[in-house]
Amino acid sequence: MQDFDSPAYRALVVDHALSGFARCIQFGDEHGELPWNCDLSQGWVQFGEGPRCRLHLLGTYAQDQATFLWSWANPGNAGWLPEVTAIARGLAESQAALAEFSEGQLPGSEVSYLELGSVCSELGGGFPLFVGGLDKTEVLMLVEAPVEPLPLTKLPRVLLDFQTHAKGDVRASVERFLSSGSLGRGNFKLHSDAAETRAGDAWGNHLTINWDEAGRIAKIDLALQPAD
Repeated sequence: MQDFDSPAYRALVVDHALSGFARCIQFGDEHGELPWNCDLSQGWVQFGEGPRCRLHLLGTYAQDQATFLWSWANPGNAGWLPEVTAIARGLAESQAALAEFSEGQLPGSEVSYLELGSVCSELGGGFPLFVGGLDKTEVLMLVEAPVEPLPLTKLPRVLLDFQTHAKGDVRASVERFLSSGSLGRGNFKLHSDAAETRAGDAWGNHLTINWDEAGRIAKIDLALQPAD
């Protein structure tokens, strides 16, 4: 059996997953209600009547089989533009020691495909992750398109949604994200004890998170200063 969820993979999740996930949520809010179509032979995706954007297919998650298939391992990829799978192939090479990247097909019981895709968003160049539904399949791709920074008003939703899809203890990921400057207005300064994390920024915004014994979010309170 492959060694999934190793300490090395957990370290990547802590450092990168929430930043990628927040970008995914923001991009989805901007484009997710629009119809989309793509052409893998030419390497583009289009949302509604908007411009065609270059895409990088990470893979697909089959809901009925609960498995994630990397794009480079898809038997139907012979007719695709090589650039479509280039980022996924590059990650398979650069992270070859980790089963999450080197195994072509991953069991959903061992790997959260949204957590993995969010990590790839950061490692793959900072492009937003788009997850599109297609029959009983979720299509995960990185899209070369601009995305606005996440507004602080969405922060509780993002943290709770991330916890829904993440495996186990999320405290280290949350604290890393809050202190990283990924929110676009500078980083929060954190004060933590065993049960609580208190965060404040230079504009007087405050966030308090209460943790349960498993390192999961039990409660979030966000107090924002009026916008200038």
